[in-house]
Amino acid sequence: IRGRKQDKAAVKLTAFWRGARARLARWHGRLAERLLLAQSGLERAIEARDALEAQRARLYVPVAISSEYTFCDMRFGFQEHKDGYGRKFFVNNDTGETVWERP
Repeated sequence: IRGRKQDKAAVKLTAFWRGARARLARWHGRLAERLLLAQSGLERAIEARDALEAQRARLYVPVAISSEYTFCDMRFGFQEHKDGYGRKFFVNNDTGETVWERP
């Protein structure tokens, strides 16, 4: 009788470990799938970040504005010139008028 109980216990233990190995294999499979999904998601996120950086680089246009004045402030017809000493003067080509100060 004792041998039969031991046999039954051995069969139950073997079945338990077989089931445990199967559960572990399924768990590893699901874990591997999730890892692949996470890696592909990370790769997509990196690609999106790089595309955004490239787009930002294209959208950035450095603009320098003079602290004295902007080109739009000049009255119609006047153009800026420099004399031999590097001083600025302004000429109205329509009237021939010249002035030292910005019109």
